[in-house]
Amino acid sequence: MCFTFLFYYLGVTFFAGILVFIVAIKVNIGNSRSLAKYQKKLMKATDARVSATTECLNNIKMIKLYSWEQTFTRMIGQKRKEELSVLYYRMLTLCMTFTLMNFFP
Repeated sequence: MCFTFLFYYLGVTFFAGILVFIVAIKVNIGNSRSLAKYQKKLMKATDARVSATTECLNNIKMIKLYSWEQTFTRMIGQKRKEELSVLYYRMLTLCMTFTLMNFFP
């Protein structure tokens, strides 16, 4: 009923508005899927880093005894870099989401 009244008052330009509405829905669905994909990757990367840190903290005596500090520091640092890389792309996607939320209306 609402669309009927809009078509009655706006005429043919009503179809341009509907087209923008459909494009906005498609873009937001794609963006949401991308955001969910990056969230899953971020959770896996965070879990890997936290597991390595927990392992290091649980075996701190052995690590100190055999001087493995540098090895574990490098391993945890690399996992953190991977996590930050995924977080960077997730934040870019989130910024795009906010931009689109302001652009389409």
